[in-house]
Amino acid sequence: MDTGIQSGLIITVIGLVIFALIWTLTRWALRSQSAWQAAIKNPLEMPEHEDAVLLIHAGGRVDHINTAARELFRLSENEIPNLERLARLAHPNGAFWDLCINEGKGRMSVGGKLVEGFSYRVPGADSVILLSLRQPELSPGLADTQDVSGSVLRIISEFGEAIAEKLNLDATLSAVIENVEKLVPADVLEVKVWEQASQIFVSYRFGMRNGMPYLESSANTRFGNYSAYIAKQREPLFVSDTEKNKELRFLEETEQYSLRSYIGIPLQAGGELVGLLEVGLIAANAYSQEDLGLLQLISGQAAVAIRNALLYENEQRRAMELSGLANLAQSAGSLQNREEFFRALVNSIQPLFAIKTLGFLLYDEDRQILEGQVPFEGIPAHIVAIYRTEIKADSPASEIIEKQQIIFTQDAKTDKRWQELRIHHIAQAASLQESALVPLTSGERFLGYLQLS
Repeated sequence: MDTGIQSGLIITVIGLVIFALIWTLTRWALRSQSAWQAAIKNPLEMPEHEDAVLLIHAGGRVDHINTAARELFRLSENEIPNLERLARLAHPNGAFWDLCINEGKGRMSVGGKLVEGFSYRVPGADSVILLSLRQPELSPGLADTQDVSGSVLRIISEFGEAIAEKLNLDATLSAVIENVEKLVPADVLEVKVWEQASQIFVSYRFGMRNGMPYLESSANTRFGNYSAYIAKQREPLFVSDTEKNKELRFLEETEQYSLRSYIGIPLQAGGELVGLLEVGLIAANAYSQEDLGLLQLISGQAAVAIRNALLYENEQRRAMELSGLANLAQSAGSLQNREEFFRALVNSIQPLFAIKTLGFLLYDEDRQILEGQVPFEGIPAHIVAIYRTEIKADSPASEIIEKQQIIFTQDAKTDKRWQELRIHHIAQAASLQESALVPLTSGERFLGYLQLS
């Protein structure tokens, strides 16, 4: 046979094979899609019931999703489910992914609804997870009635257990925020704590650092004037749509985030306002009365836990202060060496204050000189060696000393009184800013200053 004819026949045969292969694959894909569409319309694998059910294959493929799950995740009738899209509706979505991968149970919110999830591994050659999601039995007036379901009792019990084991304030607040996230969806969630010393609310929320969440605090809030309104009224505030609520529009003047849905709860323990719990979502009408009821249910436990944490920290601080004073008294009575004496004093006082610079300036009445003593925490020894100033009679410096008053300043480098004492050059050399000079006296006699910067 002619070589050209033979080559043509071979090419023709190869073309027919490729065409047949493409046709077969296309028909297979169409049949698979038709089978999936048929499974969506007529899911024969599992009976329909109230629980939202998903069958998840290894690799994240959703092999089955029932009608209740479609409604929960807001899927259209013929829409093919995508696991990543479903996870975006769950909060915290980490809890959803855990149930998709491993057997277990967890609580989360899906599309603004609280659900309890249970996942089971289906026996077989392939790795398949059966995920069931169920809404607990809640009622809008639950917080005001005695009719509490088993699901709600379990929620309250688990919430209490999660936060009760924490002692310090940061750990308690982290536990409160983590568990509130499992109950109610939130684009912004803050727990505020009333700081008695400064008479302000400090806002605590989760931030991200190097891809990891951490508890951050700030004197500013992301809820604008809503926080002040709740603190004043001491009543829960539920706003389904902030843009349509004309009575509360004045509260949005300083709001930093465009939140349309809002719930705020005052945290009170023993009649005392210890803080606020606030959640917000960008979408309007995203919260229900059930969400408000849930937050009211757990607010009492959260308030008590925060108050106990504050009391614990105060006791710890008080114990440290007493220990420091005991060490101070012991140091004063046992040491004879001058430098060892001041080192013991500095070491005893330093744990009591959140400062970087601490030391003593002693006044020599005969020489009329105020000078620093070694060791001086935060200032190198060679600078302490020149840390002295002459206090001339009838000078502004002598008038300052005679008053024997505490000298507070926000910036020691530029403070007029530091300049009059002629120690501002040390402040410049050591870059001192917020500082205090506490007078040391015996009777009416001026001995010097304790400096904290």
